[in-house]
Amino acid sequence: MRVSCSSITFEALMKARLMTLSDLFKLVKDFDIDAVELQYEHIPSLSQSYIDTLLKEAQREEVSIVALSVNNRFGFPEETKREMELERIRRAMSIAVALGARVIKLSAGESHPSDADYDRCKSWVVDAFLKIAEMAERMELPVAVKNEEGVCAHPEELLWLIDEVNSPYLGICLDALNLIQCGLSGDSVYEAVELLAPFAMHSHARFSNFNEAGDDMLLDYERLMRIFAGAEYEGFHSIVDPSDNPLERLPIAVTLLRRSIQMALSSPHR
Repeated sequence: MRVSCSSITFEALMKARLMTLSDLFKLVKDFDIDAVELQYEHIPSLSQSYIDTLLKEAQREEVSIVALSVNNRFGFPEETKREMELERIRRAMSIAVALGARVIKLSAGESHPSDADYDRCKSWVVDAFLKIAEMAERMELPVAVKNEEGVCAHPEELLWLIDEVNSPYLGICLDALNLIQCGLSGDSVYEAVELLAPFAMHSHARFSNFNEAGDDMLLDYERLMRIFAGAEYEGFHSIVDPSDNPLERLPIAVTLLRRSIQMALSSPHR
């Protein structure tokens, strides 16, 4: 297991144009972070010349681009809008391949269906991911679906989607903090991680507040990493920590994550 950092961590600086992706590569190198995860919406140009330049800049800093993350939505009642969204995802997947990413991160769709529309939304999401799985197989690009808002916020919903699509190219991007935000607490959070971790293709490390010892105040990261180790997860844990003071929080997050991974991998009881 290794550590990466998402460009979302520096969302405020990106929006204020105080940081570029080139700056991001240099920064993660300074923090001894293994790789970056790029937010698709942060890439200013999709031209081949720009993508080539981006790759050269990452290679110059000896930083790999491990994942591409996309803000997507499949909760449109209109089929034409869903097809347009699928075409946008196809373009994003092509960019991910060009960048050498190991995985592309998607979600079920940033929607809040009413009870009346819940089953309809589920059918739209399944239909979309069946098509995405076909594209993923052609491109040989794994797709990791994040447990977040919409019809896949809860573990059983995400497992349902994985079962319905039934593709070796479709897995999970596990975000433990989202499990708390969808209503789980205590041991039920870690029991849910145990259910989802065997299907993980990517992981997002998000944090609440840090205590004086540098531990997260809501999540036991060493326990989380032991679960990932027990599931034989060998991918990246990508720090996704947008805040007003990312340069202050990032060193704490990196230290906590590295320490937790090291302890988990050395534990005889994982």
